[in-house]
Amino acid sequence: MDELKAFVGNKQNEVWICYALNRKTKQVVDYVVGRRTKKNIQKVVTSVQALSTFRVYSDRLNIYPGLIPKNIHSTKYHHTNYIERKNLTIRNHLKRLNKKTLSFSKSSLPVWGYIFGVTKV
Repeated sequence: MDELKAFVGNKQNEVWICYALNRKTKQVVDYVVGRRTKKNIQKVVTSVQALSTFRVYSDRLNIYPGLIPKNIHSTKYHHTNYIERKNLTIRNHLKRLNKKTLSFSKSSLPVWGYIFGVTKV
């Protein structure tokens, strides 16, 4: 489980994306878009626990210990590498969409082709 901060329109409109990934299949189990509150994070935790999980890995956010039982919760750094890398990739894709060019290219095709797998316009 992890959270990702994004902005809608300007930096005053802060939005948090809280989501959980399955470590084996790398698929999103559940997500919530909104403020970073205990209530929103609880929705994701509840759906993860409904899957009868053996372990829940997260960062050391102070909200998690109150929501996830201690016997299945782990905060070791190397267990969250994949989701942190996914967050970085999402941030880079959003940044490239905003710039509309990749390294000041004369064509926008490399950006759209990279993100969506398009080879021709």
